[in-house]
Amino acid sequence: MSLNDYTSIETKMKKIFKKLKKIKQLKGIYYSLNKLNKKTKNKLIKKHFLFKEGDRFLNEAKATNYWPVGRGIYLNLKKTFLVWVNEEDHLRLISMEKGGNVGKVFKRLILGVKMIEEKVV
Repeated sequence: MSLNDYTSIETKMKKIFKKLKKIKQLKGIYYSLNKLNKKTKNKLIKKHFLFKEGDRFLNEAKATNYWPVGRGIYLNLKKTFLVWVNEEDHLRLISMEKGGNVGKVFKRLILGVKMIEEKVV
């Protein structure tokens, strides 16, 4: 991917994330890796919300070109819905929660996918 590919995907997703903030379950914050301070970055990595750079397989596949430009994470306020932007995939959506309520986790994931799909298309 080119530098423009990474930045255009991130720009498009930032606009979509602004719209997700209007939905109670998905309301959250977008962290651009390019602008993320070290303290916040380490906190997100420690909590396993944020991907780390330096994966040798991604390096070999040239998937870390222009790192960290064009990459980031959207995290809802409850920390149960995440969207990774331009890590290994263009987008990776994650819905999670402690406990055994798989239905609730799945419904949140479906809501996030639908909202993003409506805005991307």
